Parts: sequence; C-alpha cells; structure tokens
Amino acid sequence: MKSRKTSKKIVLYCEGHTEEDVLKPLLSKYLEELREVQCVLEVNNLKGVGQIKREIGDATRRDLKQPEVIAVFALVDLYGYGSGFDTVAKVKADPRKPVPPEYRDRFHPHLAVHEIEAWIFAVPQVLNEWLGA
Repeated sequence: MKSRKTSKKIVLYCEGHTEEDVLKPLLSKYLEELREVQCVLEVNNLKGVGQIKREIGDATRRDLKQPEVIAVFALVDLYGYGSGFDTVAKVKADPRKPVPPEYRDRFHPHLAVHEIEAWIFAVPQVLNEWLGA
C-alpha cells in the first residue's frame, strides 16, 4: 500500500468574519506566488478576541499536534486583547503564555495596534488590483 503524501499546512486564527473572508484568498494568493512554499492555508475564525484568549492554548496544541501543520499564526486586535502592556515584549509574550512550551516556537501571534481590517483595507486599490477583483 502506498503512503499518502501529507501536504504542509499553515493555520491562521482570526477574530471575525471580515478577517476570515479576506485573509484566506489574500494570503493564499501570496503563497501561490511563493512557488518554493508548497503548503495550504487554513483560516479559523475564533469568533472574537475573548474566544481567542480562552481557546488559544488548546487550539494551538490541537493544531500543532498534526504532523502536517508547520506553524500557527494569530492575528488579534490589541485594543480588544487587553491593556496594561508597557513594552512591546509584553504584548508579544502575553498571547504565548497559554500555549504549551513545546509548541511556542511554531506559534506566531501578531497584535495589531489598530484593527486588523486597517491592515487589509489600507490601500483598497492595491488589494483589488492584486486580487484581480
């Protein structure tokens, strides 16, 4: 019996439908252009920053246990995530705390100072042109 080749996968956690609807086609197109990167992208809408905070540890463990998953990213709005951060290092470290230590090197959280949509829609003409929309 032949063994089935497993595709590499990147998992992206986001907060809501806007990110989910836009990020997958946007980032998938980017991955297609990087021909040396042969992997699929899975975008998971965790339905709000509160849910992300509650589920990030378990979700990351579950996803990174899968041999085909090479990395997990999280895109979260800073204002909803929390306050009291006095350094960039603390902002970056906080979402990593609930992730088991053996998975932290493949977990990459990114907290946007403004909403994630500000990144996506900063220059809509470029986005439309790039996506061919």
